[in-house]
Amino acid sequence: MENAALHIIRKCGGARKVAEMLGLNVSAVYRWTYSHARRGSGGLVPTQRQQPLVRAARARGITLTAADFFIDQADAAAAASDAAPDAAGAVEGAAEPAEPSESSGKTP
Repeated sequence: MENAALHIIRKCGGARKVAEMLGLNVSAVYRWTYSHARRGSGGLVPTQRQQPLVRAARARGITLTAADFFIDQADAAAAASDAAPDAAGAVEGAAEPAEPSESSGKTP
């Protein structure tokens, strides 16, 4: 899955272009795509770089929105909500959902 930083870098034309837009070394931009374990920013554009990048991209005709900066979080949240019912049933001692009764409150 593509992380938000990689998505933005590609949308802006590559790491070298982003580095030029912000006056950074290209390796600093690549680090945005790395995990925290690899001394990166975990796939996120650092907060202090977001607004300047939006402005620089806009000046070059590239539209960046808030959704661009958080694409993988939305995917992760959707996956978590899809998995939540399964996860509840996997917990030892968790109560099973009640079966619907035939008298569901509807009157004939």
